[in-house]
Amino acid sequence: HKPLLRGSRGTGETGRLSTMAAEELLVLDPSIRNWVVLPLVMMMLCMGILRFYIQQLLKSDPVVSADDIKVKQTVARAQRLRRFGRFVTLRAYAMRKQYFIRKEGGVLKKDPPVNPMS
Repeated sequence: HKPLLRGSRGTGETGRLSTMAAEELLVLDPSIRNWVVLPLVMMMLCMGILRFYIQQLLKSDPVVSADDIKVKQTVARAQRLRRFGRFVTLRAYAMRKQYFIRKEGGVLKKDPPVNPMS
């Protein structure tokens, strides 16, 4: 008399029986599916959504002062002038350059704000 499950090396009829036995082990009773698995899936989905919205509420937006924005925009304007200055006339370039680097009242002559992280 032959064993029903021979293992992974078995061939022929016993190999087919072993896959049939494995398929029967994976059958889930419909009442268990309806009363256990589906509520667990729904609960996990609701927890994920709830966690997402709680993280959105707790996340704080970085507060940037108007002075910091003004300094960054001024530096960006000076960089654009340096990068694209060849497209304007020499007189226009010189005027814009003087606006940024004048000894008295030049926009870039002011001390930059100190970075607290350094």
